[in-house]
Amino acid sequence: MYSQNSERTDLRRANSNNRSSDCTNPNNTNSIKNISGKRAVKSKLIALAAACLVMTSTLLSACSMEDVNEFAKDVYDGAEELKKDAEEIISDVAGTSQTSTSTSGNTGSNSTSDSTKLQEQILETIAQGDYPTKEMQDAWEEIGLSDAMISAIQKDQAGLYYYDQLSSDEQSLYAQIYHILSNQGEEIYVTTTDMDEIEKVQQCVSNDHPEIFYVEGYSMNRYMTSNSDEIKAITYGGKYSLSKEEIASRRVKLQEAADAIIAGMPSTTDEYEIVKYFYDYIVLNTQYQLDCEDNQNICSVLLNKVSVCQGYAKTLQYLLQRVGITCEMVSGTADTGSGGTAHAWNFVKVNGNWYYVDPTWGDASFTGSVPGDTEVVNYAYLCVTTADLSATHVTSEVVKLPECTATADNYFVRENALFDSVDDSKLRSVFDTAINEGRTCVTFKCTDSAVFNEMKTYLFSDDSGAIFEYLPISATRASYLSHEATLTFMIWL
Repeated sequence: MYSQNSERTDLRRANSNNRSSDCTNPNNTNSIKNISGKRAVKSKLIALAAACLVMTSTLLSACSMEDVNEFAKDVYDGAEELKKDAEEIISDVAGTSQTSTSTSGNTGSNSTSDSTKLQEQILETIAQGDYPTKEMQDAWEEIGLSDAMISAIQKDQAGLYYYDQLSSDEQSLYAQIYHILSNQGEEIYVTTTDMDEIEKVQQCVSNDHPEIFYVEGYSMNRYMTSNSDEIKAITYGGKYSLSKEEIASRRVKLQEAADAIIAGMPSTTDEYEIVKYFYDYIVLNTQYQLDCEDNQNICSVLLNKVSVCQGYAKTLQYLLQRVGITCEMVSGTADTGSGGTAHAWNFVKVNGNWYYVDPTWGDASFTGSVPGDTEVVNYAYLCVTTADLSATHVTSEVVKLPECTATADNYFVRENALFDSVDDSKLRSVFDTAINEGRTCVTFKCTDSAVFNEMKTYLFSDDSGAIFEYLPISATRASYLSHEATLTFMIWL
């Protein structure tokens, strides 16, 4: 996110011939708001503390043990409520929303603190007799599971990245979980007693399949012996947000929405141009919004046009898979400037090479850094290397992920916007191209910190900044965002 080690600044031109040294930094305004917010929080916490004192003094003035016990219960209950209130206030100060769920699984929750976890429910039943039981075997047949079916599903899954990284036993379990979720199964026997294995494979299924949009959690029932706590069997099922009829209806709507987007795809075999098209579409047609409906799946973007990181990532994956380009979702944490928060993004195979892509960080409405027009695309995370990504992202590897080292289809390389020195003619070309194409923003990258700092001084120095030499003659203000971690500049035209 562009709040880390970044600076957004407005330079004003006093007249058409002179550059102004009048510099304003919106981050200062943000700081004032933060101070005001902290004062409000302090007041709330003082009020909470006062409430605690009142309750305590009331307790001490009680006359009988019965009264004391009753008041003690009230104080305990009240303290619990106050604790919740304090946690909410602290969460507001931090600018994050926290969810408390028993987790182990796969998709995210809401956003600046996406949990990237599914809700999980663990049940336990005393094991009796042999397993799988006849009831479990009957449930298998009812949902259509069999050794032949599992084998057929495995053949269909071959080529999906996460599936391919699993052992043969894990691939068999993957086929079972995939079939159960695809058919909205509940309490279905699976051929493992290893809960960690189920958690891992569950994550892989979800990461491979953005079209399973209706799963919001899962449950496991462990059949255990009463004397040794040995797990004899596990049944598994999804927790579904929609009925089967609603899922069928939603699938039709999703396909229609995806078909309309795909119809506008450029007629080319260059996979970079195709990935860029879908990246641009998602960024320009989606508003980043916490707590929005369906925010962990493709419905949020394709049908509602609002989402958080997991919705962005799964939608890019869904669209690219539809046109035959390998794209997977990955989760981890990202540095927002105030510490790492859970996040989701993608890795994509473009023209034979692996790259990372983060469509959420491509959306200026997410970064909150747009000085004017919000329909601006940030390309700092379009087809980047592992090294580039590592400056701000930390990946949680469910399986071994590819090392992304190629740069041929990085946005700045492809658009001739990568600078290894301050180059006047190249700068004029980048700006002129953007102006002629009617774009509202110019973005480019430097190869290292030395070039980045030199470029910043050259363009934006208070007394000699050259930025107005490249902007349209009518421009009276230069609004820009510089980001040291990615060595990039975004300059509004």
